[in-house]
Amino acid sequence: MMRIGLTQIDSAAFAPFGEIIAYGAGAGRHPVEAAFQPPAADHAPRMWINRLAGSAAGEIVVRQLEQHPHSAQSFVPLGGGGLIAIVCPPSETGGPDPAGLRAFRVPPRIGIVYRAGVWHHGLIAMADVDVVVVMSLSERGDDTVLYDLRDPWIVTGRDGNPSI
Repeated sequence: MMRIGLTQIDSAAFAPFGEIIAYGAGAGRHPVEAAFQPPAADHAPRMWINRLAGSAAGEIVVRQLEQHPHSAQSFVPLGGGGLIAIVCPPSETGGPDPAGLRAFRVPPRIGIVYRAGVWHHGLIAMADVDVVVVMSLSERGDDTVLYDLRDPWIVTGRDGNPSI
């Protein structure tokens, strides 16, 4: 069983997986380039709101990952508490590469964009939160690929502390 500690998200550490959506101080626009990677030709942009129920503190057991091979996927919280993003790059054979597994604590009012093809666990909310989701979808039903892990991965708090 693989164990990994939770770390605070920052732009440099998250860059291999996507982009952080955070509005900086001052007026003006903040472009989020990764949110609109060119999708496959037969995909159309979609946007919806998910209600994520807050999870109790403790270890997170990861048994399955998903990826979206044709589109980036963006999450923008509408208030609420922080999030936990568990990500993994693809291996040379296409499945998740456990050596690159990372778990990030995402503070309140910060969103994320997963690049197309990045393996990830479903987003976890620390407290109830509505999240705007933006991605491109086709009508073929091949927008999400699921991968069942042979052995579960355990995400703990910082430095192996079981409390998230």
